[in-house]
Amino acid sequence: MQLAAKLCGTASAEINLVDETDLWFCAARGLGRHGETVPRDLTFCTWTILDPDRPTLVPSAAEDPRFAQNPFVLDGTIGSYAGFPLLSDGQPIGSMCVHDPQPNRLSLDQLEDLRVLATAAQEHLALRRDVAELNELSRTDALTGTANRRAIDDTLARELAQAARRGGHLSVLMADLDRFKAYNDTHGHLAGDLLLQSIARRWRSHLRAGDLLGRWGGEEFCVLLPDCPAQEALVVAERLRADMPEEQTCSIGVASGTAAGAEPGDFIGRADRALYEAKAAGRDRVVPAS
Repeated sequence: MQLAAKLCGTASAEINLVDETDLWFCAARGLGRHGETVPRDLTFCTWTILDPDRPTLVPSAAEDPRFAQNPFVLDGTIGSYAGFPLLSDGQPIGSMCVHDPQPNRLSLDQLEDLRVLATAAQEHLALRRDVAELNELSRTDALTGTANRRAIDDTLARELAQAARRGGHLSVLMADLDRFKAYNDTHGHLAGDLLLQSIARRWRSHLRAGDLLGRWGGEEFCVLLPDCPAQEALVVAERLRADMPEEQTCSIGVASGTAAGAEPGDFIGRADRALYEAKAAGRDRVVPAS
């Protein structure tokens, strides 16, 4: 943004992103700070994205009826403005703009410099979005949309470290569908896939925003419950066990404890052993780890 302001000779330059109600500063020099938001209806950017086919040039904001009563114009913050829309998949998502307290500070040559920078910014934002989407895909189970094994391992290590610093509790649930092979043999593998998807949808409704539901592999799920002591974890596990579609059942092992001195494998191992105890005891039950 320093380069944009320098090229255009203005006091301020910004990259702004917008949603239905707010504008937030993605990058800024002069006016605004990174991450700060303002109501969208107060901004020049709104006009820029309304006409995404061309730049918005306002030589004198005080003389333009669209902006004469804008609070940033009335207090002398913005006297002249130029903005280029930023697009994502052809849709405007924000703008790159420069503005100055003085009117008539922008020429056509400066607008061309701003257009080149705006194009580069748009490509950068698209690349960041693509990288974020790829990263999300690499951490998501394709069938159920839950976390995959990699995401479970990473999140467990992070939550364990945080719990150790706070002296808090952590609980891990390992859940396995009972007689899933027989279900597949009877109804077919497509029906088995739909069953797993249905379970994932149902179980999400019983979890908090900070909890993590993941597919450990096959018909086995793992649930991470930060800041959740043993008794509360058992209640959650019973809710999951009771919410199974098509009269199917599952077995769940629950490992809980403080994180001091523990390794991620400790919780997984204890929950897994409790799960096998539940299987050996007749299935369709919750067993706490010893």
